Amino acid sequence: MEYEFIRDPDLDVVGKGFQVEFSHEHRIVGRWLMEEFGTDLDELQKVFDFMSEIEAAKITEQFVLGKEISLKLNRYEALIEANALHQQEHDLSIYEDDALELDENGLSAGCGFEDFLDMLEAWRDFVIDNNRKRRR
Repeated sequence: MEYEFIRDPDLDVVGKGFQVEFSHEHRIVGRWLMEEFGTDLDELQKVFDFMSEIEAAKITEQFVLGKEISLKLNRYEALIEANALHQQEHDLSIYEDDALELDENGLSAGCGFEDFLDMLEAWRDFVIDNNRKRRR
């Protein structure tokens, strides 16, 4: 999983100073991180807490329902999926004549548990370091 964290001080004014870029196949991971948490490290800490419980074998898996994107965790992997993949209330077959279909490409991505933890720790450190620099 390749990613880059970016801070643009010029965009701090509009609240978009922190950004992430992920490789194409993991782009939804970046969307999940920014849309569900952004720089709110208190909320992100809840994910770290779940991960600690999984590592200590207190729980075997955890599902975190997000507004747009959700996370499934177990000891071996993290799966990030757009909630749109699981919407049952709309019968998409009525749109067949319009040649519309749900494009599932880019709506889910998975990675190993340890890689996911490393990425989250790197994001947390990046936010903390850059918040210190902003205060100077």
